[in-house]
Amino acid sequence: MKKCLSIIFISFVLSFLVFNLIPNEAIGAACTYLSCQKANEPGCDCGSAVTGGSAVWCCVNDNYITNSEKLCRRSLSCAPLCKYSLCEFANEPGCRCGNAIILGSDVWCCAGGGTSNSQSSCQAFPACPSPSLGPPGGGECPEGQICNPLSTDSFEDLLGAITQFIFTIALALAPVMLIIAGFMFVTSAGDTNRVGTAKKLAIYTLVGLAIILLASGLIKVLQSILGVTTT
Repeated sequence: MKKCLSIIFISFVLSFLVFNLIPNEAIGAACTYLSCQKANEPGCDCGSAVTGGSAVWCCVNDNYITNSEKLCRRSLSCAPLCKYSLCEFANEPGCRCGNAIILGSDVWCCAGGGTSNSQSSCQAFPACPSPSLGPPGGGECPEGQICNPLSTDSFEDLLGAITQFIFTIALALAPVMLIIAGFMFVTSAGDTNRVGTAKKLAIYTLVGLAIILLASGLIKVLQSILGVTTT
């Protein structure tokens, strides 16, 4: 009887040591989402920390866990980089500017210097000399700044505007080319060379128009599949 009690007591002590003294990091599996992309199941390993309860957002590079995606993305290594890092324009709060996170009204970023709540004070950092580009999208240009002469704010918008321009020109030229081809055919007076030229012009115009229409439709389909929105 005493031997049985001793065995039970020893088993209890060993179980207590295993489940209470061994670090949780050695027990929990690694979190699936390590850069604040999505919530993880409680109890997973986030660097040298283990999520518990409802704290399921993980930034593994900072060993940081929280129960809020917004707070998780304020962790330095998991915050998105600021779009404008040379005091060009204001950024959205919550982005990473060098070794700092932009919060509140501090939306001007000099990645080599720091953050500021105004463009002029941001440009005071030696790493971000002025003048910088003025307002995006062709807005009113303050005196002493080099302004954006285009009506677009990014390369993607510029490329989209050029594509739309080419598409519009092609649609306008196609009927004209078909009219010219028809006129050449009617006035050929049996000249086989002019008839052949008219046919080729009509065929090439229709093929080119079809390619442009298909390309435009394909772009829209890809944007829809990839979830890309255009302004």
